[in-house]
Amino acid sequence: MLSPDEIVTIQTVSVFVSVLSMLGSAFIVAAYFRYTHLRKFAFKLVCILSVNDFLNQIGDFLLPSSEVLADVSDPSGGPLCQAQSWMESFFEISSPMWTTAIAATLYMSVIQRRSSDAIEGSFKYMVLVCVGLPLLLTVIPGALGYYGVAGAWCWIAEAHSEWRLYQFFLPLLACILFNGFVYFRVVCAIRETVRATEEGSGGARDPAAQQMRLVVGRLLRYPLILVIVWFFAMVNRATEAASGQSIFWLYLLQKLFSSSQGFLNALAYGFSAGVQEAVSADIALLCPCLVGGGGAEPLPSPAGAPGFRGG
Repeated sequence: MLSPDEIVTIQTVSVFVSVLSMLGSAFIVAAYFRYTHLRKFAFKLVCILSVNDFLNQIGDFLLPSSEVLADVSDPSGGPLCQAQSWMESFFEISSPMWTTAIAATLYMSVIQRRSSDAIEGSFKYMVLVCVGLPLLLTVIPGALGYYGVAGAWCWIAEAHSEWRLYQFFLPLLACILFNGFVYFRVVCAIRETVRATEEGSGGARDPAAQQMRLVVGRLLRYPLILVIVWFFAMVNRATEAASGQSIFWLYLLQKLFSSSQGFLNALAYGFSAGVQEAVSADIALLCPCLVGGGGAEPLPSPAGAPGFRGG
C-alpha cells in the first residue's frame, strides 16, 4: 500500500507531465484549425488523436485525496474517483487505437496503393473501432461496479485486477503488434523503392533516396511510442499482481510515462514538415530574425496518399 506522501508525489509528477501533454495536444489541434491547407485526412486523424489525448490528461486532474486513495475501507473511492476511472478507461485505450488508425491509413496508401477517396471512406470503420470498442470496454466494468482505487489513482479496483488485462493491456498489446507490423511493411516497401531508385541512377547518391532514408528513420520511431509510454505500466501491474505489493518507484515511472502520451504523440505525429513550415511562416511575419533554414522530413505520401505530409 502506498503512503499518502507517496501518492501526493506521484500525483504532482502526473499533473506536471499532463500539462506538457495538454500543451502539445492543444498545439496540434490549433494548427489543424489555423492552417486550412493542412486539413487532409491523415492530419485529421492526428487532430482526433490529439483531442483524445487532451481529454485523457484531464482525467489526471481529477485527483482524489491521498487519504481517500489510502483508505482501504472504501475501495470505490467516491464520486471523483469514479469519474477518473471512467475517463482513464475510455481515453487511455482509445488513444492507442487511433494510432492504429493512422498506421492503417499509411498501410492502405503505401502498401495497398488505395486512392484518397477509398482511404477516407474507411473513416466510419475507424470511428467504430476507435470509439465503439473503448466505449464497450469502459461500460462493462463500470456496469459491474469494478471501478475504484487502483494505487495512486483510480481505475479498475484491485479486487477485480484481472479486468485490467481484458480492458486495457490485451487491446494495448494488439495495438503495439499491429503498429509494429504495419511500419515494418511500410519501411520494407520504402527501402525497396530506395534500392530501385539508386539502381536506376547508376548507384549515384540520389536526393530522393536520401530523403526516403530519413523518412524510414522517422517511421521506425512511431511503433516505439506505445512501448515507451506503457512499458512501466505493464511492469508495475504485473509486479503488483505477482507480489501483492505496491512499489512506489514503479508507480511513479508508470505515471510519468503514461502521462506523457499526449506530448510524445504530438511530437511524433503532429510536428510534420507541413506544420513546421506553416508555423515558421507565421513566425517569419512576426519576427523574421527567429526563422532559420532546415525542416523535418515529410511522411511518405505516394500513390495519392491523403496528406501524410501535412500540407
